[in-house]
Order: sequence, then structure tokens, then C-alpha cells
Amino acid sequence: MLHLGFANSGAVSEAEQFGQYVIEKHDDGRPWELGRGAMGVTYRAMDSLLRRAVALKIIGLERTPNAEAARERFLREARAAAALRHPHISTVHQFGIHEESGQCFYAMELIEGETLEERVRRNGPLDLPTTIEIARQVTSALLAAEACRLVHRDIKPANLMMTDGGDDAVFTIKVIDFGVAKALAETSDPRFATHGGFVGTPAFASPEQWSNQAVDVRSDIYSLGATLWYLLTGRTPLGEPDADGSLASPPLAQLKAAGVPSRFRALLLAMLAREPAARPGVSELAGKLEAMRAPKRGGRLLSLAAVLALAVAVVYWTAPSRIRSPRGLATSEKSIAVLPFENLSTEPANAFFASGLHDDLLVSLSKIAALHVIARNSVLQYRGVPHDLRAIGAALQVGAILEGSIRRAGSRARINVQLIDSASGAQLWAENYDREITDAFAIQSDLASRIAAALRVSLSAPERARLERVPTHNGEAFLLYIQANEIAHYWAVQDEMRKAEKLFQQAIQLDPEFALAYAQLSQLQMSLEESYDPAPARYAKALTSAQAALRLQPDLPEAHMALGKYYAREGWSGAASEPEKAMAEFAIALRGSPNDPNILTAISRIERHQGKWADCTAHLKEAALLDPLTVERWHRLFFNYEITRNFPAAWEALDRVLALQPDSWYYASHQAHLLFWWKGDLSLVEKMLSRPRSGTGPEGFFTVGRSECYKLLHRYNEAIRVLLDDPAETFHRRGLWPIPKALMLGNLYDLTGDQVKAHAAYEAARPAIERTLAERPLDAGWHAVAAELYAGLGRKADAIREAKRATEIIPESTDKAMGAGMQENLANIYLQLGELDWAMPILAHSLQTPCGAYVNDLRFAPFYDKVRGDPRFQKLMAARDVVVPLDTEVPRNGAE
Repeated sequence: MLHLGFANSGAVSEAEQFGQYVIEKHDDGRPWELGRGAMGVTYRAMDSLLRRAVALKIIGLERTPNAEAARERFLREARAAAALRHPHISTVHQFGIHEESGQCFYAMELIEGETLEERVRRNGPLDLPTTIEIARQVTSALLAAEACRLVHRDIKPANLMMTDGGDDAVFTIKVIDFGVAKALAETSDPRFATHGGFVGTPAFASPEQWSNQAVDVRSDIYSLGATLWYLLTGRTPLGEPDADGSLASPPLAQLKAAGVPSRFRALLLAMLAREPAARPGVSELAGKLEAMRAPKRGGRLLSLAAVLALAVAVVYWTAPSRIRSPRGLATSEKSIAVLPFENLSTEPANAFFASGLHDDLLVSLSKIAALHVIARNSVLQYRGVPHDLRAIGAALQVGAILEGSIRRAGSRARINVQLIDSASGAQLWAENYDREITDAFAIQSDLASRIAAALRVSLSAPERARLERVPTHNGEAFLLYIQANEIAHYWAVQDEMRKAEKLFQQAIQLDPEFALAYAQLSQLQMSLEESYDPAPARYAKALTSAQAALRLQPDLPEAHMALGKYYAREGWSGAASEPEKAMAEFAIALRGSPNDPNILTAISRIERHQGKWADCTAHLKEAALLDPLTVERWHRLFFNYEITRNFPAAWEALDRVLALQPDSWYYASHQAHLLFWWKGDLSLVEKMLSRPRSGTGPEGFFTVGRSECYKLLHRYNEAIRVLLDDPAETFHRRGLWPIPKALMLGNLYDLTGDQVKAHAAYEAARPAIERTLAERPLDAGWHAVAAELYAGLGRKADAIREAKRATEIIPESTDKAMGAGMQENLANIYLQLGELDWAMPILAHSLQTPCGAYVNDLRFAPFYDKVRGDPRFQKLMAARDVVVPLDTEVPRNGAE
């Protein structure tokens, strides 16, 4: 019998399995308990489907008043929390309710480490640099949660897990139990309540939690402050509040005795302020912590803005001419960054108005061809953090910076803006607006025109018409649109996307001629279909919305972008379904909005499949310079250089990526392989094996990446061990398909010479591969995988048939990128089967083709070990990689 230990409840469970999760036991039969508290008991369990260990938390709501409603609330909040993905938040795999007992449960990532409470009890208080780094990591998690409108409500040392990196003191903090406290706060269950609706841990709870007031992220800021106090002193700063909710003053003597400097003491006192408004916001806190963070190699402490400026500016000034903008854009008076407007409104709910006005102004400016306008993602890096305008100007390579503030009260808004010369810091122009909020569009239209004038930009007649065109005369519809557009930026959160969809629809109901709302609704519906709801009906809705927008406003760039996205929807090969139609629409959209990096990226993707390598590269370069602080822009550019064998340029683009995410194992592994293909140098591959896992990457990439590193170093047994140690049964190899682990093991056993194990592994992989192939008969990738399987099993005719079928589905004549990959796969199948006469001409062609083979693979990769003695193969190894010339630049788009 499992005693769950709920506060004052005596609730127990006799269940050993909750859905697909089976509670593990110790050798003596006792359940493997990881921890317990007022909210429930956490066990170590095994996911019987995916065969991975998880942490399973069991919560009893079966005895609450109106238990069914309580469960519904729990699952609603739980789903929102489960959508949250962040490196410092424990990933939630699944929530559910045990049908027999009525107990709620959720399975989350199993963190191999200890809580900060355990760490302090074991070793005593922590030092200041460690505490600041912990605070920084937790704050980054709170930033992500704030974007999703989530509040933890129970931040405390016991809910912060530390995974230790060993002697070098590298560690990662993971926040656990995100969203559960809110779910329980609405159950009206006395087992979880101390005073009224209070949920949390008394020593770390904010004053507003005690008085049952509404809470937001500033409540979590308070709890984090109390947690940091505990880490530094081993004590909590405050006791429980009095009956009237009053609290004693924090005992500063504890901090002084611990040697905490005054600057950090002041920050803790601000975080522990009784009034939420007096506490720093999460963005402000992130900036303060970054400024206090100890430098890794000595020297002065840098602000976040200075770090960003240094990371980007250093690479910019050291990169050769191939990385410059295709428009020849250096810092000029006609380039601008519009920083996020500061929200001075007393109501936090008004923040969307400031964000919405900022976004709309950026969109308006991006439609001016003579301006170089930094994209939204890059300027958002500076929201709520201390910044140096000159450093930002250097980092973003702009001549002017616009900053401003908005104070909304009721139906009116006061807007203050100033345009600054980024080199001198001189004010170029400033303006104040005091208007009704329904005049928001008129304000931003006027701002765009006056900014253009201040930067000596002459507007063409079409540009002026676009700036002056009012998207809707219905003020309420426009406010709904602003709110929806702000929410729609959180693409990874399904609930937010659906909320934005409803807001767009409400705006359209209020104004059926609101073309811009139709266009954005269409793009949102495409994103929903691709990410969460793969149904033909969504594609149909997206097409209908785009067509409605174009019917109302035929020259609207957003509408042509929406229709282009519809035509560019992926087919089985990953290429656009209707590329020519998509390109025609994107070209129109780009003429109307020449500073939109998303349009440029969409165009480049189709150009890659068409084999227009120079145009593809030029568009990717322009997108990266318009959005220079977004990692994915530079990563796409790196990939394009790599597949065209422009290795030095690829290295420089990847330097940009690593300047922005220096700790990423995923991006560092790309650098290691690039050095190998470029120079045959395996030194970075070797270093990847001792590098700790960090940063983001595809699911399972760390396992597959390390196994590939061992394989490339001919350390096959260690490559096998890495795969066997991971409980997952499928991996996204090369980022394309969920490949059975058994297929990878078969390849490795082949290399060791153990044919018995190899054959058994291939046979274990065969059912899943053949089943998927039957379900997706037009997917060339799976035919290529099946060819690899049958070659391993020695089924020669089947292997050749499948490899050829892949080249027929995606011929190189129609898809230069994917088709080249299918040709290389066919050559390798012939080699594996000993058909060198068939393989050699295809492989020779592959070495001359973008997306084809690399010479250093032929020289060193284990796959080719058995054929290196053949004179024909030796001739191929003596060749040099053929570099695709990319000097051609596309003209500046959007000139009218």
C-alpha cells in the first residue's frame, strides 16, 4: 500500500500503475519514493511504452468537494503547464487521472541530481557566484513562463533540482512542479489550503498568496528572493505573516554575517518587497543578475546589453566580405532598430497594448524599401534589461535607435518616443502623443512617416499609401487584433495559438472587411496545422482566409505571404507542394515588405530545392542581417554554406551561432563535423565526448550525436554503449526521420564484425520500418531507410529496389537538395553490396554536387574502410571538394 502523505488527508493508493507508468520498487519490494510533500508523493517509475525512467507525482483529489470539477480544473491547468518547454524547466511528459482511484498524476523528466534544499543541508550555505548563477537560470525559466502566462506559485529550494557537472562546477538548475500549484489552488480542497485559497510553502510564499489575492510572476519573484536568502544563509528570511497579513522586516544581519555584498542585499530586499509593484519585474531581474554575474575569465562585469553587443560585434568586424549584406549595408543613417516600448501602465494587462503598438510600428517601417529595419526577434533581446544604446547600435549595425514608453489609463494612452543617433547618442527627433487608444493605428502610421523623414528617406507613392491606409475603422476590432498578434508570436504554445485564433475571428466579426486580420489568421491556421492539428480542414481554412484578405486588399503583403505559405506547404519530400505558385506570392509580399526576414527565409527554402544556390545564400544573408540576434537565421546560412562546400564561410556563420549560444552541445557538434569535412581534423569530434550536455537540440540528438562521434573515431563498442544506455527506441537521426535504434545498432555491430548481433538488430528494426513504409509509400526518406535495412540483412535485390525507388520519388532533376541526397544513398547501397561498378560513377557525381558526399568522408569515415584499397576509390579520395560559387548577389528587393 502506497502512503501518499497529503496534508491532513491520510489519502492512500494501492495502485502500482498509472496509465503507461509503472512505479519501480526497491529490492525489498518497497515503492521507489523520490520525495513527498503537501501536494503528493513522487516516485521513480518506468514508462512502459517508451521504456524510459520518469518521475511520477501522484495527487489525490478524489475526496475534494465537487471532485469532478476539481479534476477538470487540474487537467486544464496541467495541459497549459505541459506546453512549457525550457532548458531550466523539468519537462512534463503527461498528465492523467487514475480511473479506479480518481487520483491525478503527472509524469515528468527524471532529473538525476539533488534539490537545492538537500544541497544546503548537506554542504551548508552556497557562495555568492553559485547563488547568482542559480538565480539567473531560474529567472530565465520564469521569463519563459511569463510569456506563456504561467505562474509557479511554489518556488522554493525543494522545487529546484541541481545536476552537478563534477569538479569544474558546471551545473544546471531545473524548476519542477510548474503549474501544479495553480491547478490545486482552484480545487477548494482544505488539504492543500492554509489560509483561504493559499497554496505554497509558508516560508517562501508571497504576502499576496496569504491574503488570497491574484498573483502573477512577481509572486514567484518574491519566492525566488526567499530561496536565494536561504541558499546564502541556510535560513529563511521571514516567518508566517500575522493575522492582518503583516510581515516582519527581513533580518539583514543574516546576510551581513554571510558576507553578502550590499549590492546583492539590496536586490534581495527589492525582491522581498511586500507590495508586488515594488518588486523588480522578471526582465529587470534578469538584467540585474546578468550584470552581477562573475566573468568566466576575469575582468569587469558586463551588462547583458554589452555581452550581446560584444558577442555579435566581434564576429561582425572579424568576418570577411562574404558575410556582408547582399545590399552592401554597413551602419548607416538609414538603418534603424526599434526597441520594445516600456509599459508604464499600472495594469499589467495593458502590456499587450505596448507590445502591439511596437509590433505594428515595426511592420510599417519594414515596408519602406530604403530603410534597413532590424526584425522583432532581435530587438526583443533588449526588453526590460539595462542597455547602452551605442553598444546596441554596434551589435545590430544600425545608425539610429528608437525607444519609447507608453502609459495607458482607461481609454487614453500617452506615448513618448525619441530617435537616437547610435554612434553619438544625440537625439535626432522626439515626440509625445496623448490620444484615445482607438487612434493607435494613426499614431504608429504618423510615427513611421516621421521616422522616415528624420532619416532622410523619401517614400514612394505606394509606400506612402500603405503607411496611410487604415486597416480598420473599428477601434475595438483593432485592439483585438493587436492582442491576437502579440499572443500569436508564442508559436510553441498551442493554447495561446488557439486563443489568438479566436481573437482574430472576433476582430473579423466586428469588421468583416479587416483584411489584415484575415491574413494573419491564415498564417496562424497554417502554423496550427503544421504543429498541432494536422487536418486537411485547417489547410482549407487557411486558404479561405488568405483569399478573403486578398479579395479585400489585393496588394496587402501579409495576404500574399499567407497564400505563399499555403502553396509552400510540405509534401512527402519536405519540399514545397506548389513551389512556383509559392514563389510568385512571396515575391509580391517581399516587394511590399522588403525588411521581413521570414519572407526571405521562405524564399530561400524553395530556392535551395530548386538549386538556386547563390540566390538562396543571398536571401539567407539578408535575413540574418535583418535579424542578427536570432540563432536560427545564422544556422540556416551556415547549413547552406556547408552543403555547397564553402567551408570557411560556413565556419564564420557558425561562429555567429556559437557567439549567441556558446554552451550549446547541438551547435558545437555541427562545428566539430564541419572541421572534419573541411580539413579531416577530428580534434573537435574528440572534444565533444567530454563536453556536458547543454542547450537545445532535437529530441535524442545528444545520444545520437555522441554515438556518431565515437563511430567516427572508430570506437564502435563505446558508440554501441551510448545507444544502449538510452531507453528510447527511436531517434531522429540527421534530424529527418524517427529511426529505430535497432537499425543504428545493426550498423555498428556490422563494423565490429559481429554478424550475429548485427542480423538480430536489423531483424528487430524491420517490422517498424516496413510498417512505416506501408503507411507512407511516397516518402523517399523511408525508402532510403528500408534500403539501408535490407542491405544490412543481405537482401540485395530488395535493397537496390528501395534505393532506386527513393531516387524516382525525388529525382535530382526536380529537387537539387533532397535528390542529391537520394543519389548518394544509392551509391552507398551499391558499395555496401559490393557493386563497385555501379557505385563509382554515382559517387563521383555526388562529389561534384551540392548536398552530396564530402572527400574527407571517403578518406576517413568507417563506412568506406572496406573499399579504400580499390584503385578507383583511391582516385576519388585524391580529389578535392568542389565548391559551388556563390558570388552572385540578388538585387535589393522592394524598390518601386
